[in-house]
Amino acid sequence: MEIAKTLNKNSERNMGIELLRIVAMFMIVVHHLLFHGGILDNVCPNTANYYIANILEVICLVCVNLFCLISGYVCLYTKHRYSRIINLWIEVFICSTAIALGIKLFTNYSLSFASLIFSFFPIISNSYWYFTCYFCLFFFMPLLNRAILSTGKNELKLILFIGFITLSFFDFISKINGTLDLGIENGFSLIWFIYLYLCGGYIRKYALDFSTKKYIYLIKYLGFTALSLLFYIANNYLSEYYFNSLGGLGVCSYNAPFMVLASICFL
Repeated sequence: MEIAKTLNKNSERNMGIELLRIVAMFMIVVHHLLFHGGILDNVCPNTANYYIANILEVICLVCVNLFCLISGYVCLYTKHRYSRIINLWIEVFICSTAIALGIKLFTNYSLSFASLIFSFFPIISNSYWYFTCYFCLFFFMPLLNRAILSTGKNELKLILFIGFITLSFFDFISKINGTLDLGIENGFSLIWFIYLYLCGGYIRKYALDFSTKKYIYLIKYLGFTALSLLFYIANNYLSEYYFNSLGGLGVCSYNAPFMVLASICFL
């Protein structure tokens, strides 16, 4: 009965979360323009444009983490409807097919028959890595919600702390010499999505209201982002013989420690 009341209470749209979604989507657009659009690869080093582009890239890299945190925050008390993932799959299927056919019919780009077929199956072909991970995460959500709701605060906090150390910190350190591979793939993995979902659920369950100290968390976000930026820029200057395996993506990957903390503070 109490859970039912909570469900009704939390069914109302949280305007702050909706605004955060919009900001995260804007960050994704900027990130894709900078990274996939070739701006970062073509900007001249040590110029004003170089630093502006890299600052924007690091600031916007919290976008994917934010969406996963929002999923855990919103879906903890939301009724799980499988029709949602089916409708989302249909949308992705239509977009994937339309893009493939458009490339084939209206451009000179050589699209193989195999690529055209794979476009009809965006999940199996992993054409859109985020949707593939989210699609799998969706079926774990009911189990994750039960785990969050049935686990005590201290136990859940310990689980999240262990997850941060192993999935973020250890993975980050291992990139220096490449001796450890936990399969996190810089945050492009289902394991990382599950961890962030748990973080978002924890924040929702224990009503951690960041708005009461929003300026403090804003300063923390900027601080963690600045540290990520320093690592990112320093990587371009330090000897490649020591830091080459770290790479810019490793320093500022989705699961990098400072990036994770920045994402939580931004929420």
